[in-house]
Amino acid sequence: MKTLRLKLISLIAMVCLVLGLVVVGICAAEIQHIKLGGNVVFDIGDKTLYLQDVLIKGNDSDSAYSLKDKGKFVPGYVEEQFSMNLGEYSNNNNSFEIYYDIINTVDEEGNTYVYGVNATSTQEGVTFDYSIDNEYGVILNGSFGPGEITPETPATSRLTLTVNAPTETIVDLNQITITFTDPVYHDFTFTTDDQTGTATLDSYTGNSAEVIIPNTISVMTINDQTLYLQGNQYDVTAIRGGNLGSGVFYNNRANLTSVTLPDTLQTIGAYTFYDCDSLTSITLPENITSIGDGTFRDCSYLTEINYNIPSLSDLSVTNSVFYNAGQSGEGIIVNFLEKVKRIPSYLFYQGVSTYSPQIKEVNFMSGLISIGDSSFEKVTSLVCIDLSESMNLTNIGSYAFCDCSRLEKIILPENLINIYSSAFFNCSIMSTVNYLGTMSQWCAISFANLYSNPVYYAESLVIDGEVLENFVLSEEVTSIGAYAFAGYSKLKSVTLPETLQTIGAYAFSSCDGLTSITFPDTLQTIGAYAFYYCSSLTSIDLSKCTNLNSIGTDAFLNCTSLNSVVINEYVFSNVTSSTSSCGYILAYLQSREGKVYVPEAVIEKLGHTNAYLNSSFTLQSDTAVDGYYIYVKN
Repeated sequence: MKTLRLKLISLIAMVCLVLGLVVVGICAAEIQHIKLGGNVVFDIGDKTLYLQDVLIKGNDSDSAYSLKDKGKFVPGYVEEQFSMNLGEYSNNNNSFEIYYDIINTVDEEGNTYVYGVNATSTQEGVTFDYSIDNEYGVILNGSFGPGEITPETPATSRLTLTVNAPTETIVDLNQITITFTDPVYHDFTFTTDDQTGTATLDSYTGNSAEVIIPNTISVMTINDQTLYLQGNQYDVTAIRGGNLGSGVFYNNRANLTSVTLPDTLQTIGAYTFYDCDSLTSITLPENITSIGDGTFRDCSYLTEINYNIPSLSDLSVTNSVFYNAGQSGEGIIVNFLEKVKRIPSYLFYQGVSTYSPQIKEVNFMSGLISIGDSSFEKVTSLVCIDLSESMNLTNIGSYAFCDCSRLEKIILPENLINIYSSAFFNCSIMSTVNYLGTMSQWCAISFANLYSNPVYYAESLVIDGEVLENFVLSEEVTSIGAYAFAGYSKLKSVTLPETLQTIGAYAFSSCDGLTSITFPDTLQTIGAYAFYYCSSLTSIDLSKCTNLNSIGTDAFLNCTSLNSVVINEYVFSNVTSSTSSCGYILAYLQSREGKVYVPEAVIEKLGHTNAYLNSSFTLQSDTAVDGYYIYVKN
């Protein structure tokens, strides 16, 4: 409201309306005497109420006792709590009624408000019924219709409060409290469930730009019509689902710019906000457990999503909740708030990147533990993912950022445990992966495959604030996980600690900038494809690896620049062909230049018995040189 006068009048109107929204009263009890002495307390909270007049009368009388006329009541604005001296009035008839004449009006946007009214008494046996002079609580020139009211032409309604009490009861109105509830528009219709105490929003017929859906409603029947006002009887927990062109807000799609969802909401039905292309902002409260298909489909000017749902049920590939959202605007900022523990699978997935939501920025908070499968898949507008605030994040799901083809940078928190299959597949222009943990923590992350590790595409891996090029692993590390550095071209040299026992599958595969690596004597296992396509690696020295007992399939396949290999007893004993696991260590030695060094102790123990070595290489000398027998490739 722009002026105090308008605000007060509107509120009054609301009161009248509500008063009218209460159940029609039927007086059945006989009251022999009614004591009117004292004050009736009107508790209206922080609202402003305007009473035009208050009257009392018996139900068999055509006349009413006006407190305004008798000087007992001064009409005007009422703030917070209002005490009214009713004077004294006796009645030996069947009922006692109090009338309230209240001014009704609309706000500047043309919305008619309704107030709820509730009367209570601390006196035993005293109850109340209500009635209104028409279904909307509005009279205007003898006809109905809130649409005919303007701020300049208010109308009047009359609410009747009927007091019921047992026979011969003396009713003390000093013990009555009348409470007026908050307003809500008449543009909603609901279905209620008495067993669960919940309500479902079925339709919205208004045309407001800003819509507030109430947390709770009360249902009251007037003139055989069901009306709704904000109260505490039914929690609004659901919005009815629809189809394309029949969602709850479809008919207001051109006007709706923002909507406030109730904190009690659990379910948003399919296509609720379909084609609301003026909608710019939405906040999803924490009690939501289900979101239907196409809920925000074609909300093309959406710019902000505030998401505060702790753990929404996973969506599916066909849900398309945010299909084509934000495509016509400046892009969407998604804020995952503190309550969020898990981002559900397929939240922003659309199947075809052309219709993916235009998300330009995502903000993650500390409560996040898990990112679901395909949650951001094909969101090609993303350039940076910053998870630095999400220090409790442990899992990134399969395909979570798959086909985010413009993603250039990602910041990963230190407590990551699992990154599942192809989480970063086709993030092909990744420039920087910044990991906030230590090198040993990075080596412990479980990567499901090559494409689950963003380093596979990245130009730089930053750990401890430095770009990783020459890798020296600390002593406490016993294992390097599978795919840990796969595809990282900037890696040049690797020094492994004396505590290391296992190098996982594909751990250094396609590290085509790696030229040298030092293996410790504690090493027991080299996984399959561990150094696959390390095409710049020139030498391998396994002579210290006395505990090595397993080299996986094709561990050194396509190491095409090797010219020097120092093997140990295990390799010597297991080289059976150029395509055996150990054979690939020797297969790519450069012709006539590549040399194999076999420790003297091995030859003394086993002799020159290796058939493959003898057929593919020539022993350079019958005597050891500096403790090694040297074989030169044929």
